[in-house]
Amino acid sequence: MSYPPPVSDDEKKMLHLLRGRELSNPIEWSQFEMSADLPPSIFLDGIAHLVAGRLIDTAQARQGFLKTILGKEPDQYVFITHAGKNYLEEYGHTTAAEDARESVLNETPEDRRNTIETEIMFEVGKKTKVDRIYKLLNEHPGNISRKKAEFLVEREALEEILDLSGDIDTTVVLVMLKREAFIAEGMENKAPFDKIARGLIEYANDNRFSIEEITEKETDGYVEAAKTYADNIVQMLNNGQMVANEAVRQYCTEQLTTMLGSWQIYRLRLQKAISDQIDE
Repeated sequence: MSYPPPVSDDEKKMLHLLRGRELSNPIEWSQFEMSADLPPSIFLDGIAHLVAGRLIDTAQARQGFLKTILGKEPDQYVFITHAGKNYLEEYGHTTAAEDARESVLNETPEDRRNTIETEIMFEVGKKTKVDRIYKLLNEHPGNISRKKAEFLVEREALEEILDLSGDIDTTVVLVMLKREAFIAEGMENKAPFDKIARGLIEYANDNRFSIEEITEKETDGYVEAAKTYADNIVQMLNNGQMVANEAVRQYCTEQLTTMLGSWQIYRLRLQKAISDQIDE
């Protein structure tokens, strides 16, 4: 098959919907079909064509014993392949985008055509990535805030983080890391330590726990969770799950240092607040 394989605008739309949906994070078939919002015949033809071009693939969920007995069909999932990701980055713009680019270029003096074409494709691609990042952040299981990501991270700040790698998945990880560092700093500087200490002492007394045991669980728990989080980031950098250039590694180092340091200070301040109230 020649490369790039011929892909229609509808199929490009389907590929865009599968950004971030690799084998480790596939999308359920019916959810994908609903998101694509295409006539059934076009959707099915698109699936068949993209699978034949090895740009996407499908998989079945492992069927439980009870479902097998009841004769239920296994759940079907769709995911983008490595070739599909590469295609999307290189050729994923639609005919409509190409037409818009041409209309601008045709009105431009020849000596500026190449420069403006580069600027247009960069800005269109960047906007698409930012919009996709916001969507992934809003769906991220670690985003427990009720606010939309658009209100938590300004577009300009998000673009700056995206510039570190140019990669959507890496940027999502970095934004969530910055959020964790921000929360840790807030707990270090704004937590009502005296109130938390009183609550822990009362809980220990009411439930016949030793205050030492409760203090250890509360103060060490956040620090240990932060260390585990940091270890996961390091593994992602080292095993290729994230872009691991110098800028990304430096950013991770700064944010992880802030996060771990803030939780350690939080632990010391809470321990002191508990000790002070016990001594009263």
